[in-house]
Amino acid sequence: MTQLSDIQIVKKAIDGDKGAFNELMNRYEKPILNFAYRLLSSRTEAEDVTQEVFLRAYKNIEKFEFRAKFSTWLFKIARNLCLNKLRHTFRFPTFSINKPLKGSERDFQMQIEDKKQVSPSSNLLKKEMQDTVRNALGSLPKTQKIAVILRRYEDMSYEEISEIMGCSVSAVKSLLNRAKQALKNKLSYYVQK
Repeated sequence: MTQLSDIQIVKKAIDGDKGAFNELMNRYEKPILNFAYRLLSSRTEAEDVTQEVFLRAYKNIEKFEFRAKFSTWLFKIARNLCLNKLRHTFRFPTFSINKPLKGSERDFQMQIEDKKQVSPSSNLLKKEMQDTVRNALGSLPKTQKIAVILRRYEDMSYEEISEIMGCSVSAVKSLLNRAKQALKNKLSYYVQK
């Protein structure tokens, strides 16, 4: 059985087929959630944004212009919601009372046990590297961070990224190049090893 294209499913959803929209959600829920999480660094906020993306898409499905890919349209909605969330968080920061302080004994109690047979020192080095990369990515300007996430983690083309970000392909390439240089500088200690 051949799978329907996004466009075919969108047309069915516009015609009122609720199952069609559910199919679109099933296809794109994880990529949108991952994008939002990488941008916001909070699972709860990423889940909220993901729900809002699909709510807005459902309400505005008839406004979808068929000249762009459906996924591009969704990621554009997600990008805008994430930027709004980041602006709000920057002005009104919040802190979790359940999150342990860095370096506290509770850090180890709240970790999920890894079932793989990997040495503790390997795990520690891997976690340190992941945290370093995440922090370096988080320190980039928002536009560079978005471009890197869409390119590296969502595997989107320059054209798709330019559509989502509302800029030219050359501007996307420039953003990615500057981000690459900044990350290279921030991670130079690890790259030289």
